[in-house]
Amino acid sequence: MNANQLNEALPLWRSAQKRVDDPATLAWLQGRERWTRFGKVSMRRDKVYSQGQGNVTAALLLMAKQLEIYPQSPVLLHDRATAKVMVSELPEERGEQAVSQAIASFKEAQEAAFQAWQAGLWQRSRAAPNCGSLGVISDWPAWWSSDNKDKGAMVSLKSTDIGSFQSESYGPRGEFQDQGSYVARFNDVGLSGEDGIIVDEKHCGIFIASAGPFVNLARNLQLLQTWGDPPSPYADGPRYSWLDFERGRFPNHGSVEKPKVVERVASLVQFASTSFFHLLTELLSRLWILQKSEVLSDPALKLVVPQDPRKDDGFIVSALRYWKIQEDRVIWWPRNVGPDVQLQVKELFYADWRPPASPEKDGGHCPSPRSALLGVRQMLLTSFTRSEPLQDRRLLIFASRQGVPAGGVVAMRSRLASRESLLKGLRQVAEEAGLEFIEFSGVSSAEDSAALFARARAVVGIHGGALTNMLFCREDADIFELGFATPLSGHYRHLGAALGLRTMLLPLKADDRGIGAAEVVLADMEAAIRSVRARLLPSHFGGSEGRTKTDAEL
Repeated sequence: MNANQLNEALPLWRSAQKRVDDPATLAWLQGRERWTRFGKVSMRRDKVYSQGQGNVTAALLLMAKQLEIYPQSPVLLHDRATAKVMVSELPEERGEQAVSQAIASFKEAQEAAFQAWQAGLWQRSRAAPNCGSLGVISDWPAWWSSDNKDKGAMVSLKSTDIGSFQSESYGPRGEFQDQGSYVARFNDVGLSGEDGIIVDEKHCGIFIASAGPFVNLARNLQLLQTWGDPPSPYADGPRYSWLDFERGRFPNHGSVEKPKVVERVASLVQFASTSFFHLLTELLSRLWILQKSEVLSDPALKLVVPQDPRKDDGFIVSALRYWKIQEDRVIWWPRNVGPDVQLQVKELFYADWRPPASPEKDGGHCPSPRSALLGVRQMLLTSFTRSEPLQDRRLLIFASRQGVPAGGVVAMRSRLASRESLLKGLRQVAEEAGLEFIEFSGVSSAEDSAALFARARAVVGIHGGALTNMLFCREDADIFELGFATPLSGHYRHLGAALGLRTMLLPLKADDRGIGAAEVVLADMEAAIRSVRARLLPSHFGGSEGRTKTDAEL
């Protein structure tokens, strides 16, 4: 259907409404009119947005028009939040406000999704008519210690002796708080969708782990479109239709009527499980906590693990080998599953933590506590690196971000303008500092990547997963991130602080494509190269007094 057809359809729907008396038929016709208006706005938005490479600020205005038509759509609310993240680096007032607006919209999306999920549970006869006292629960310790006697499916929450609930500050200004970790135990819950969301269908409760508001519930749960229009003009027809989030990719909008049932498992599945940053810093932290708290000491306990995108060469498989977890104990979680409960668990263990920074603060996007990250780092170094890397020549590594993922969409920040000029400058700095220059493209095995970054004296990289390899760097390494100052892209500033590494931001220019632009430009190429040189050759800048300060020190 094209725009002209939509324009022609609108007056016809309106005219038809004047010719009917039946309330059900009238409601359906009014819905058709709304859907047609929505289609017109959506076509404009898609053209302007251009898969994230167009004018995101203009697309936001069209999203607002979409939300005027369907204000309680969790899909639209999450889309708006994501777009707000993209523009949060922009100058002037709109950029400063975008951070708080993004987090608020993420939370609105989750609440709207809960209402639609609950309605779906009732229609599927999976919950009691009076359920609903739980809702969306993201602060598990607060929930467990509350006066509410009905804890739903959660039957225990035990703090580990790794870290502490007594906040321990870290970071250059003490801006991060390690509040320890804990292991929660649940009875009779489901693991739903690609992110393995923990759902208590009986009590209408959704337990969201440390990723908090960033989790997209609409792509993980079966939602009845309570925000939408009647799918039928008949009084005895259904009031709402089911959301088909994946648009026909799965039969029956992805519903699973009889999920597999297992007795006792621990789960590592989470938000963005196989994204490199989330895999190394969060998923492996959960595994480390489960191991250190001896949950996995029971050989009868199964472990639900997301399929490793690198297969046998990946970090997930290697970590399982390190802790001698046998293959027959592992339940592999597919990378592509529909938005419904895939596994019904009679007893579930899940390791989690309170985030070291709130979502709107710098470094607040899915951070793991320092205590867990240091444990993961030690495990990885022991598993992957040689015992005497000091004999090797130190490196200046440029971590590039290249490639076109599935679907043909160009990866965010995969092209750097004047890239060759930057590489030329970095090669010159490396030569002056007596370092070997290496360009890292991310295609190495886990073992080779670890060995390479263990030799790094400095890492320069565009904001993206490759910077997660700083986990393998020694404490004297300097990390230079080509990125953005917005708190919503502070992932690696927190990671560096947790590992005790010095980090510096080399700013990229922001435009109306936002921080997700495929092609990015350094704000000042010469200043960026000068900053790297000042760190690696302080004597050229008057000794230690002349060294370039970290972002936190500025």
